[in-house]
Amino acid sequence: ALYTGPIAVSDTTVVRAVACMDGYLDSYPTAQTYVFGEGHTVRVVALVADPEDMFGEDGLYTRYRVDMEKPGHVEVYTAEGEKMLSENCALRLHGQGSRTMLQKGFKVIARSEYGTNRFKAPLFSERDYEEYQSFILRASSEDGVLTRMRDSILTSLAEGTEVFYQKTELCVVYINGEYWGHYNMRERICAASICQYEGWEGQEDQIDIVKGNSLVLRGSNASYAAMLAYVKENGVPDDETLARVGEEIDLESFIAYHALQIFVANADTLNVKRYRNLNADGKWHWAIFDLDWGFYSDTNSIRRWLNPGGTGSSNATDNTLFIALMNNPAFYDRFLTFMGDMLATEWTSGRIVSMIRERYEALAPEMPRQRERWGQSEERYERRVAELVEYARTRPRKLIIYFRDTLELTGEEMKKYFGAAMRRVEEEEAAWK
Repeated sequence: ALYTGPIAVSDTTVVRAVACMDGYLDSYPTAQTYVFGEGHTVRVVALVADPEDMFGEDGLYTRYRVDMEKPGHVEVYTAEGEKMLSENCALRLHGQGSRTMLQKGFKVIARSEYGTNRFKAPLFSERDYEEYQSFILRASSEDGVLTRMRDSILTSLAEGTEVFYQKTELCVVYINGEYWGHYNMRERICAASICQYEGWEGQEDQIDIVKGNSLVLRGSNASYAAMLAYVKENGVPDDETLARVGEEIDLESFIAYHALQIFVANADTLNVKRYRNLNADGKWHWAIFDLDWGFYSDTNSIRRWLNPGGTGSSNATDNTLFIALMNNPAFYDRFLTFMGDMLATEWTSGRIVSMIRERYEALAPEMPRQRERWGQSEERYERRVAELVEYARTRPRKLIIYFRDTLELTGEEMKKYFGAAMRRVEEEEAAWK
């Protein structure tokens, strides 16, 4: 429709416009989503795209199994209605199995061909970055019909360690003016975000990134593969060999990553990325994501990680290096010391229960609309949150016992590694009675 005068807007709607002149290229399109009377208590993210690109025969939602990209527009507003961002962008679906779900996740990417290669806004309040190359709108995948908070809370337990994890902002999403429900706005683990996190800006094309066991996303996996082949042949029998392994991998990152995976009893362990930069320390570092299967089933996860032949779902995760390192006395001592310290301080039941309750309160005003939109049960949601709280309360004690029994720790060893953690467990259990 040709613009001829002011457009009256009185209900939730989208206005999209482009400037045209004979003999000239069209301008970049622009869009504005107007949301009326919803009273949201979290951020509002509005996605705008040609309806055919989103829901048509060749649209993102229709052909969800195909990895494709469509042009769009994104706006981000604070809970108070202040505009943080309004830019053209590329839209892609996010995830693998979650693509089959009705409420799908999105990657939102800045592209030069659509107007800008960076979103110039401080999108994550706990980072001091002023711009981002991309971000994710995550509908919580398998946890989407359960608690909608599991992954973002559990991955945040990596805070303060040498493991890269995604920050989170709560939001609701509108697509072409239609309410699409609660989402977790997350950082995206990619070359741009890794270099931003590590202070390697401008070196995005020079880093190596590998997903899972050996899927090369960027660069090469050759150095890690050579080190792993050596370990498979020779093990890590002494301090000299441990030092050689430590020249290839950041041992602190490796320890913290595995400790967290074991703590949360995650089964979907192929969801991991590791990266390195030869211009920096040249060592492999770990990034954790997608813990939707964490804090779910009562699992002796230290035994699973020491299982010869693989761990995780279908034993598909190669745990050769972890087993070899755990057979090295110096590494064994470092790993158990780290695990015991974290169970006594950052990974206590009380702290995690507080995180769950805080998130529950933040989501409470938005959940009725979310359930109405996607047909979810309030009773089931409340039950699943209660189960998550109970898991947080009981996991530290159970895990300490699993370590004791699996590693056949003596009384003196238990006191050395887990004495402080057990005292903390007993204090918190007494407070809950």
